Amino acid sequence: MNGFKLIIIGYLFNFLDFRLQGIDIIPDFVGYLLIFIGLSKVLDLNKKFETARFISIILLILSFFELYQNPNSYQIHQNIEFFPFLLSSVITIISIIYSYCLFIGIKESAQAINDQNLVDKAQITWILTIITIIPIPLVFIMPFLAIPLIILGLIVFVFQIYTLSLAQYLV
Repeated sequence: MNGFKLIIIGYLFNFLDFRLQGIDIIPDFVGYLLIFIGLSKVLDLNKKFETARFISIILLILSFFELYQNPNSYQIHQNIEFFPFLLSSVITIISIIYSYCLFIGIKESAQAINDQNLVDKAQITWILTIITIIPIPLVFIMPFLAIPLIILGLIVFVFQIYTLSLAQYLV
């Protein structure tokens, strides 16, 4: 299977977050494993994919801490639960670096074959991803951001999947 198809499937696993009594039914570590395998298949296209692959291992390990989340642990304002906030912040920072390596790697690979359409899509996807990722930890402090971020996240997810599907033709 094409590496970018595996990355798309991995993104689906990571995007879908269904919990039953706090347990993640569709665990993110499966998504990160698929992303790791997918990136392993496209390493020769761009050096940034090697960095993204390494970061996917870190995200895979961190995702084990998110397998179970106490449904009652989310507090707001003064009573913020420290560990979920800290974990979310760390994952946010690492996800920014990962997304940069993935989408800018796609952009540079597209530039190498003069595919301006994919260059533009990858750049827009990277910018939208940043706009969506950065405010995620703020939801713990300002819960009113949750709904707009979910809506923006859906839009960005569609852009990411579309860009990854176009990137399949790089191989």
